[in-house]
Amino acid sequence: MRKIYLLFALMISTAVLKPLASSAQLVITPSVTAAALANKLVGTGVIIIAPTLTCPTVANGTFVGPSTLSFDSGIVLSSGRVLTAPGTPGSNGPQSLFASTNTGAGGDPQLTALAGQPTFDRCILEFDFRPAGDTVKFNYVFGSEEYNGYTCSSFNDVFGFFISGPGFASPTNIALVPGTTIPVCINSVNCSTGAICTSLVGPGAPYCPYYVNNTAGTTITYYGLTTTLQAIASVTPCDTYHLKIGIADGTDHIYDSGVFIEAGSLTSTGINVHPVGMNSADTTTGGQYCIRGCLPGQFVFNISNPMAGNFSIHYAIGGTAVNGVDYSTIADSVVIPAGGTSATLFINPLVVTPATGIRTIKLYILSPYTCGAAGPVIIDSAVMNIYDGFYVHIVNPDTTICEGQSVHITGQGDTSLTYSWTPLGTTAFDTLQVDVMPTNTTTYVLTGILTGAGCPSASDSMRVTVIHPFIVDVGPTIQNTCVGVPLILHASVFDIGGGPATGSFSYNWNPTTYMTGATTANPIVTPTVAGDLNYSLTVTEVSAGCTAPGTLIVHVLPNDFALLNPDSVICFNGIIPMRVNGDTEFSYHWEPNGFVNNANIINPIATISASTVFTVTASYPGCPDMVHTVNLTVESPNVDIRTKDTAFCVGDSIKLDVVAGPPGQPYTLSWTPTTYLINETTLTPTFVSDIVGDYPYTITITSPNGCVSTDMVTLSPRPPAHIGITPGSGIVGYGEHIQLDAVNLTSYPLIYWWTPNDGTLDNPNINNPIAVITDSVTFVVYAMNEWGCRDSASVTLQTIDGNVEFVPSAFTPNGDGLNDIFRIINVRYHKLVMFNVYNRWGELVYHNDTDPKKGWDGTFNGVAQDMGIFHYMIVIGRADGKLREYKGDVTLIR
Repeated sequence: MRKIYLLFALMISTAVLKPLASSAQLVITPSVTAAALANKLVGTGVIIIAPTLTCPTVANGTFVGPSTLSFDSGIVLSSGRVLTAPGTPGSNGPQSLFASTNTGAGGDPQLTALAGQPTFDRCILEFDFRPAGDTVKFNYVFGSEEYNGYTCSSFNDVFGFFISGPGFASPTNIALVPGTTIPVCINSVNCSTGAICTSLVGPGAPYCPYYVNNTAGTTITYYGLTTTLQAIASVTPCDTYHLKIGIADGTDHIYDSGVFIEAGSLTSTGINVHPVGMNSADTTTGGQYCIRGCLPGQFVFNISNPMAGNFSIHYAIGGTAVNGVDYSTIADSVVIPAGGTSATLFINPLVVTPATGIRTIKLYILSPYTCGAAGPVIIDSAVMNIYDGFYVHIVNPDTTICEGQSVHITGQGDTSLTYSWTPLGTTAFDTLQVDVMPTNTTTYVLTGILTGAGCPSASDSMRVTVIHPFIVDVGPTIQNTCVGVPLILHASVFDIGGGPATGSFSYNWNPTTYMTGATTANPIVTPTVAGDLNYSLTVTEVSAGCTAPGTLIVHVLPNDFALLNPDSVICFNGIIPMRVNGDTEFSYHWEPNGFVNNANIINPIATISASTVFTVTASYPGCPDMVHTVNLTVESPNVDIRTKDTAFCVGDSIKLDVVAGPPGQPYTLSWTPTTYLINETTLTPTFVSDIVGDYPYTITITSPNGCVSTDMVTLSPRPPAHIGITPGSGIVGYGEHIQLDAVNLTSYPLIYWWTPNDGTLDNPNINNPIAVITDSVTFVVYAMNEWGCRDSASVTLQTIDGNVEFVPSAFTPNGDGLNDIFRIINVRYHKLVMFNVYNRWGELVYHNDTDPKKGWDGTFNGVAQDMGIFHYMIVIGRADGKLREYKGDVTLIR
């Protein structure tokens, strides 16, 4: 592309910046086009034509921002990455990073020839250009990671600026050590000692003054840098040249290098102009100016080198001032005489009526060569202001101060003027600066006069407004609230006389803890912690900064208290102190109040007879009530010995029956005393004693919460009953009457009863009944005393005739006279009720109900029955009137 500067276009000037040391980050934009890179590089007097870029996208870019470079923007080319990415350092970032990226790009023949070794990872920007002047130049900084480990070695990354065109027989490197023909490289610019660098690059090397150690750098990663150097070449104006800017890794792909080129520094001009007016300080406040009717202003033109003949400099005239109206007519050029380097153009400002205000005259310096552009090429410009009067200016704006403060007033104006101030103050009033301390609002005027010039005086003024003292009222010194309860503070401002102060005030409360609206007169304090908060207020009159203080204490009560009594179990009618940890400024009330000795104190005494939920309320004016509850459950264990006081026979065991409740509780228990108790650790111990007496026992149960219940029982073992019986056991006659007698062997009366009670005895409830014996029998007599103690005795009596009938199990009806008849044996006083025999099919084969001594002969209807088993059923009546039944099987044997 082409970049040109046409007549009346805006001028872009290149600022020369001093070196910076900043920790700010250098911002790099990578992957820029050739046109964008060339456009960033070009300055005045140069036309760029057809830029091309042979470079990986990651290896080129533009940059902006403060850094260790002496310029804050430009382009950067690298043999690696230009932008640092996570895990892959580039050109920007702290030096502690290590930049080494293999971009995969090949080498370049010219760079290989310059380095004398193979090259890799090339990045090349090249373009044609036409200079408008006789020289071309640009500023650059070279940096590399190969510093300092590979200085004065064969491992040297390479870069070069190769110019070709008229006057250059071949492409020529202009990246040279100043004042030498030695190329700038790692081996030529460093601070090493030794002859190796000299032998590698030439006499004088290495050049330490041009080296910057970047080990502490925070914006560029390269270990070492050069200072800002200038590449410069002599050219023929308007001829076409080619510039190739290239960099590459030398010998291998590792350890990256980069070259930074200043934005707009590629320029070609030798002519400049600057204004000279009445502003000797040449500050940016007024710039250079001249005054109508006074001394003229000047434009001074300079060239770099003297010419053999007269040298004309043409310019175009611009600005708001009209040539010949606002100033004396001027031509469109000046001439620098042969051998000279400067010429002066005078601007005589003309007095006009009415005054016009500030007018400007601007000169645009035109290049002697158009170089094929559509119009003239501007190479420099300068501006002069025309004032209707002197430039006298008070820098200070109108200001407001507090009474007792001073103001330092600074004026500006040409040093040729004589100045005075009104009204007079405390310091000398014939200079551009004065100190004043007014007690009331005052306007100060600065007047400047050019003595002997016939020019009217000029003046400027400023007003100093004085704010008188004021006082601040913040209300009561101590103000109360509770945690979490907003408290609005109120601040008022009064003058010394007590009336409301006038003016605009700002408020600054300190600290701002728990506060909203800390810059207002009525902030809200919402504390979250109890205690005293000390607040101070500074009220500032906005226009002057005058201040007055105020202080107060916000006394913050808690928004809660601690009820120390936990939910718990209390024994019936237990007495418990209620305990609260709370602020003594609170009022306390307990409900229900019937259980406490005083419901309106912090720590009453409670007597608990029923399960109760106590509520204690703490209150303070302006604060919400604080409420806590505690649940006190009354525990009333009960133990009941169901076994009543009782008398019993000595030696008997008594198992006590005890119930403890409420059930399901792990009670502990104890018996007192434990004498004669078995399993005395249980609710059901057994009492056994062989000693007559009265034994009181107490059981105590204790709940897990320590509540106790007791019960008592008295156990009274009494004397035993003891009897004998007469007569003793023996044999008696059938139907004989026998007098039985139970003998009391104790001294206590007894009651008696006999068994069996089947009518055999005439009275079974006396000690000496009469028995009628009809069968063998055992009589048992029982005796019991008044305490229920018992004894028994027995006697067995058998009949003397052995009257015990029985039925045989087999018979042999074979006529041998032995066991031929099946009959009842031993019948004497019996009555036969029934005697039946049945065969195996249930058929009755024999029946007899009259004679107990008769029996079956083994026949049925006169027919002898076969051998086998037959069933019988016999019922007889005994002498005592009772029936006896016999049933069974009999075997018939033949």
